Amino acid sequence: MKIGVRTESRGDTVHARVKTVPQQLRAAMKYAVTEACDELVKRAQDKCPVDTGHLKSRIERNVVAEGDKVTGRVGTVVVYAPYVHEGTGKQARQGNGKPDRKGQKAQPFLEDAINELRPTILQKLAEVISRCLKQS
Repeated sequence: MKIGVRTESRGDTVHARVKTVPQQLRAAMKYAVTEACDELVKRAQDKCPVDTGHLKSRIERNVVAEGDKVTGRVGTVVVYAPYVHEGTGKQARQGNGKPDRKGQKAQPFLEDAINELRPTILQKLAEVISRCLKQS
């Protein structure tokens, strides 16, 4: 699942200003994306079902800035995470579980965290962009 932010303008005003503050904007966006990912990790961990605690402890974030692009990812490398998140057997969310097995109910902890925080994250990113453009 992705949360995207795209700058659009009425004419070339925004794009011209962005070109004058690329370093400042990139640094501010990387900081804001890192904070957003940290919030997502915490919320996903709060929502993650716990048996041994391994899955919850392995929800992580990675933020990379390359050129004009800042990418933040939140997820886990735990092998069984998709089965917990999407469910199994008859209860699989995508309907791709084995129909002859009752299975495990889906517990979409990461998707729920993203859906809950999306408006807040988008607002914070918009504020960062606006603040940088005003300072130019």
